[in-house]
Amino acid sequence: AQQYLAEINQLREENELLTANNSQLAEEKQVLETSLMETQQTAEMLSTEKSELQNKAQELEQTTQRLSEKVNVASVVKVNSIEVTGLKVRDNGKTNKKRTLINCKFVLIQLATMSPILGTSYSLSASLILMGSRLQLRP
Repeated sequence: AQQYLAEINQLREENELLTANNSQLAEEKQVLETSLMETQQTAEMLSTEKSELQNKAQELEQTTQRLSEKVNVASVVKVNSIEVTGLKVRDNGKTNKKRTLINCKFVLIQLATMSPILGTSYSLSASLILMGSRLQLRP
């Protein structure tokens, strides 16, 4: 009888130990499952953000290409007519060999990238003053 009681007590102790281990493993399993779910959600969110960023990058590339094409077109100014008149004048209005006044008038044709507010052509006038080897621009 003593032997059975000792065996029962030993089995109870082992059962308590196994129950404690089982509880600990169940808690660890719960923590790992929660961590796995969070990791999967993060991975899904990152995948979605990556896809959105790739779409934005593609849109920016297309926009850059369109703007580059516009800049290429806008970098060429089409001139309809040019009028140039030159006079050698002094400040008092008399002619001078050292100072030459050149009036230039450019009529530009409207480009697709220009605002159509002013119509289809633009007139630009400027006076260039040649003084020796220097060039000055006056509106």
